[in-house]
Amino acid sequence: MDTSDTPVKDNAPFLLGLKAKLLIPILCIVLLTLTAAVFAVVRTANVALIEAGKEEILNSSLTVSHSIMAQIDRARKDIAFAHRVPIIAATLDPDTTMGRANRADFIDFVNTLLADLSEVSGYYETFYTVNHAGMTLACSMPSAVGTLDISNRSWFHEAMATGELTLSAPFRSRITGDALIAVTQRFSYGDRQGLMVGSLQIRRFTLAALKQENHSWRRSVVVTESGMTAASVNDEEIGVLSYGELPWFKKMLDQSLTYLEFTQDSVDKIASLQHLPGTTLYTLVITDKGYITTPLDTVRYIGIMAVMAALLLSGFGIYIVVNPATRDIHCLADFAEQVGSGGQAEPVTFSRRDEVGVLSHALAQMVQNLTHSINTAEQATKAKSDFLARMSHEIRTPMNVVIGMTQIALQQMPDEKQRSRLVKIRIAAEGLLGIINDILDFSKIESGKMILENKEFRLSGVLRSVYDLLESRTKEKGLNLVFHQDENVPDSLVGDSLRLSQVCINLCSNAIKFTEQGGIDLHVSLLAEQDKHVQILFAVRDSGIGMTPEEQAGIFDAFTQADGSTTRRFGGTGLGLSICKSLVELMGGEIRVESIPGQGSTFSFTIQVETAAGTVDEKEQAGAVFRPGHMFTGASILLVEDNEVNQEIAGEFLRMLGATMNVASNGAEAVEKVKQESFDVVLMDVQMPVMNGLEATRRIREYEAGAGGHVPIIAMTANAMSGDREKSLEAGMDDHITKPINLVELEKALLKQLPKFQNQDA
Repeated sequence: MDTSDTPVKDNAPFLLGLKAKLLIPILCIVLLTLTAAVFAVVRTANVALIEAGKEEILNSSLTVSHSIMAQIDRARKDIAFAHRVPIIAATLDPDTTMGRANRADFIDFVNTLLADLSEVSGYYETFYTVNHAGMTLACSMPSAVGTLDISNRSWFHEAMATGELTLSAPFRSRITGDALIAVTQRFSYGDRQGLMVGSLQIRRFTLAALKQENHSWRRSVVVTESGMTAASVNDEEIGVLSYGELPWFKKMLDQSLTYLEFTQDSVDKIASLQHLPGTTLYTLVITDKGYITTPLDTVRYIGIMAVMAALLLSGFGIYIVVNPATRDIHCLADFAEQVGSGGQAEPVTFSRRDEVGVLSHALAQMVQNLTHSINTAEQATKAKSDFLARMSHEIRTPMNVVIGMTQIALQQMPDEKQRSRLVKIRIAAEGLLGIINDILDFSKIESGKMILENKEFRLSGVLRSVYDLLESRTKEKGLNLVFHQDENVPDSLVGDSLRLSQVCINLCSNAIKFTEQGGIDLHVSLLAEQDKHVQILFAVRDSGIGMTPEEQAGIFDAFTQADGSTTRRFGGTGLGLSICKSLVELMGGEIRVESIPGQGSTFSFTIQVETAAGTVDEKEQAGAVFRPGHMFTGASILLVEDNEVNQEIAGEFLRMLGATMNVASNGAEAVEKVKQESFDVVLMDVQMPVMNGLEATRRIREYEAGAGGHVPIIAMTANAMSGDREKSLEAGMDDHITKPINLVELEKALLKQLPKFQNQDA
């Protein structure tokens, strides 16, 4: 981009430097300071109002409490008076009539006297006397005489034992069902003892006090220790509304708080809880915090309006003075923002003699260079990603044929010579597949998309599987292969066993490749242990060709080998050690090498992992070994595959597994077959003509949403790039396996989706 062709804006002659013009915004800072001061005053006022509200609600709860306690004290005096009246005390003597014609007349007289006492107070449900056995002798409600028995009330026995004037815990009336408190006093007549009882109706003696302190913004109630409403101006809440499970109520009760601010249902509230002495009751007053701060709204509104007016006036003045200087900066800033957000804009330069002119020309040149670099990098990245995806798919498709046919041939029990040749074909094909996987792993690491698993595994199982994999290769070269795990190294760990195995295999394979005589030793030792975290050291020693210090310097760099002739002699991509280094670092460790030319090399690395509390199924970790005629007899499987050779391979695999196969050559055909027939599982290719596998899966899931049911769908595809598995799962598939298809991996995937076959004998 040639900046000489960009439009040039001419401006007024330069009078002041940019620094001088920028001094004016200091006035804005002063104005903002004043604004902050106004808001500080408002905040102070808010705190003062909250304090005043706190005092108000505390006074309200105390007022309610004092009023209720006054009524309770009055009730105590009533009982204290009544138990001293001789004629009332005489009810304890079953033979006395106190001058009445008979005992019945005497009891009727006492009943009337107790009724008068109850009516004068107005808070009692009943006023009565009982003997030492708890049976009612006389009562303000005559029908209770001889029928009301309170001997099973805990407060009756407590009052008889103490002999003091006592208040009971709240209880339900057997007569009316109302919440009551019993005010009791033991009394005697001769050698006989009884109890004077006044059953206070909680709602009656608290209602006046609650009404006085109850408003639209504030509610007052009486609650029990469990939080149940015992008295309220709303009768429907009594015995129904409970505060016991609310966190703020529990906090106030547990910590004996009389005041608490809290939020309930997104509303800020304030509560005060006061214990009524001598009882198990509490007065609870709750108010909305917003009501307390309402007067502040007007002050806040006036302050905001004043600040806004000041800002408008100041802004207008600053605009007039500063606009000529800042207008050009805004233009450049807008241009830079558009470029930074990925947009395209024509660069603007100014023929000014100040800093703005210099900045505009420098910015235009910078954008020109940056745009060119970004375009080049994006093209290269896209080309690389497209190439990797295309090559991976194109190579895996014929590789599926090579490896698949080889597996089939090996299962048909060939003679030793043919078997040897087939094994060599398989090893060569798997080597090529390993190169492809190295490239894909490197691509994942380079793009930051490599994610490690975190699950339990047995270290000994990982080492055994690596040993089994490498043993035949070392025997072919006449090398010794020794693995040793120190006794103090924990065996049950939590981490990514697959990636750990990959690092061990890469390092041991390299050692085998560059060693002609002697052997390879893998030693595992414990470096550090703290709580459940351990640091483990793996060291792979060989007696191979070794390396010079210069060759060691870049050995872990991508696409690097110690010697250019190494590739011609030993093969390889130069990515293996770079991938190992990245994986080790992802596992919290580091890797290094020590080597002497002609004497061998030692590659060592550390990992940081956690120890596992449980045990791991070694068979599950090591993986199953394929057995022909396995457990899927009777399973109906739909294979969706457009390639006829791949159909043949998959069909032979499924025959070995004992399953019945039905074939669809594209996604559209698969959708129709699923609608018409019932299958145990669907093996779905992704790239197909007519309709691809992802779209076919979505269509099947849409059909199942209306018709019901769910057929497991497993992607069986050559798409192995980062994100391909996620695309399959997002489309509705249940699993994703990549080509070339491995019999054991196919068997595992089918077992995962068909658990009913897991316990079936082969």
